[in-house]
Amino acid sequence: MKLRFVAHAWCVAFLSWSSIVAAQESASAGGQPEGVSEGRESITWSWLGRPRTISRGWSASRDTPAMEMGIFPRPIARVGGDFALFALDHPRYTLRTGFAGMIELEGDGETDGVNSGPLPSTTGTILWRGSYEYFVAFTPDDFGRRLCSRCEIETTLGYRHESQHYTGSNYGGDGIDVSTQPYVGDDVGVDVAVSQRVGKFYLVQRLIAKEFLPERSSYAMGVAGDLHARYLFVRWPQPFTSLYWEFLRGSAIRDREFPNAYRVRNLTGVALPSTLGEILVYLSADVGHRYGVFGLTEEATLGFGIRLSILSGPNPTTKPDLDRAILRGSMQSGAGGSMKQSGGGMSPQWSAGASKRSGAVGGRGRVSRGPRGRPGKR
Repeated sequence: MKLRFVAHAWCVAFLSWSSIVAAQESASAGGQPEGVSEGRESITWSWLGRPRTISRGWSASRDTPAMEMGIFPRPIARVGGDFALFALDHPRYTLRTGFAGMIELEGDGETDGVNSGPLPSTTGTILWRGSYEYFVAFTPDDFGRRLCSRCEIETTLGYRHESQHYTGSNYGGDGIDVSTQPYVGDDVGVDVAVSQRVGKFYLVQRLIAKEFLPERSSYAMGVAGDLHARYLFVRWPQPFTSLYWEFLRGSAIRDREFPNAYRVRNLTGVALPSTLGEILVYLSADVGHRYGVFGLTEEATLGFGIRLSILSGPNPTTKPDLDRAILRGSMQSGAGGSMKQSGGGMSPQWSAGASKRSGAVGGRGRVSRGPRGRPGKR
């Protein structure tokens, strides 16, 4: 309990510190950074915007905080969201502090009909799990552009808690002994994501490492990887495939030893992007350990589902005018301008020589524009 309190306090303090620093930088925008002319915008801030520059809303992981309905092989209903509570958009980097959470219900039996409203029905126990996460995401925009003109790189530090439960019978049936099942608990994780536009393909790679808090989980540590590939021959629909894998090293808790666990999952389907988010319609293939209270069970399944991921896209590299924006930036780079994406991740912008826009959904900080400053193209 003490370790959990310390972890919560650390997260709140870090989020508060990041917000204070961002507010101070925004308030002192009158002292322009080196290389930015006076009277032109240098720093913007916003709230309730996109959580990351490189979205994880396309991940094949079932831990993705999104709204999702799995129809086969078992009915799965998930409600979740991922938000940047505060974002600082600097000419050279973007810093976000945010929150993510989800609740997932899963039927223990296979889908046998659709007679419970829009949710597929099943027999057997209803399993459910919930999670929440505090995170800080950092995007060094200049460094990403040095990798390639269409590259982004982002690092995220987060604290996450997950618990799993089941719903008993309303008619007094026997309970389920879950004392021998693994418990996810609390972890601190770091992930590094890289995105790149290659011709008409958009690629995302993400590597995740997490350390579980002692006596707060059945696992000691974990590593995971995420790959996403999308073909951008039209604005929509866009064919995609996503692959997620993870390995969790077992540990001891309450005098009980737990084994290692692994999962591999693929989603293949089409994406319907919009300015608010995306709808993903997919076929799934899973192999490895189950989620939730039956985490010791290994299986291989095929399925079908639909996901609604709010604030996940479209990524700015999918916009058809990006090629023109990059070309324009290369022609004017001699004058000191460099292309940069906004904190909301919606449009190409300029860090010096022109003003920027914030792509966040919520409010934004005070900005200044010079006579020659102009927003990037949408």
